Amino acid sequence: MRCAKVIGRTGPAAAGAQYICKCALAYILGAHPPRHPFFLSLLRVSVTGVFTTFCLLSCFDVTFAATTNFAAKRERKEVAIEKPLSTLTVGEKLVFGVYWMGIYVGDGTLEVKEKVIVRGREAFHVVATAKTNDFLTKIYPIYDELHSFIDAEKFCSLEFRRNVREGRYRADETVIYDYEKKKAFYESALNKSKKEADLPAEVHDPLSAFYWFRLQEIKSKDSLRTVVNSREKNVDLEIQILGQQTKELKGKRVIETVLVEPKTRYKDVLADRGRAWVYFGVDSRRVPVWITIKSPFGTVNGVLKTDQH
Repeated sequence: MRCAKVIGRTGPAAAGAQYICKCALAYILGAHPPRHPFFLSLLRVSVTGVFTTFCLLSCFDVTFAATTNFAAKRERKEVAIEKPLSTLTVGEKLVFGVYWMGIYVGDGTLEVKEKVIVRGREAFHVVATAKTNDFLTKIYPIYDELHSFIDAEKFCSLEFRRNVREGRYRADETVIYDYEKKKAFYESALNKSKKEADLPAEVHDPLSAFYWFRLQEIKSKDSLRTVVNSREKNVDLEIQILGQQTKELKGKRVIETVLVEPKTRYKDVLADRGRAWVYFGVDSRRVPVWITIKSPFGTVNGVLKTDQH
């Protein structure tokens, strides 16, 4: 990568080039940009991760930019979309490779870790992670974890945790959703600050919305609506089902998918990140096969590598 060529050089031009490379990397994996007194005024980078971008843009141009993991796509007649599972599968773990302009930059995971009790309610503990690869970790290390506790009966969010390590930036935050009081309570473990916000009704966090969608019955050209709570705001989310596409992985494995575009009017997220499209399998598990984001820094793809269940 070009960013590797500026490491070790001195002077304003080299420093600026290195900073832009770091910002691009931070953007791709949903991180905070490294601070620089001049370039911070030029670049605005969203803090929403690649895999939660799905829920707020909606995390991951309508045309898929192929990476080394995929062969060319084929067009086929639409097939029946199977009825979804009625609940989540404990033990499911999806591993994605993250590519920027075809270059491998890191990995992300989505895992249904366990079933637990949260304030008297049975809940699924779901975890999402994003991290840079070994080489880029030496330049600008990123390791983020999101934890969602999803009510096993109502599939709304009971609690959301965000643990972030991005360069020198750190965040360790928890949001508790109290539906009896109709309040969301925010707390930072680092600076001990506390906030609260009103809840209109049962809501999703950015991660639980992703899993909620996978359990919904859908059909082509339809759309679903829900509410996501993020950054102390309640955001109306529309998920548009655009149609079907057939994808062929290298190795001749053909996957029938449904193409989805999440949309929201929450400008702070949309204006910075761009647009996202997600390709889900049409079978009952509704696994996200890949996620494509068209950003100011180029096309980013989250490509499914392994599927454990």
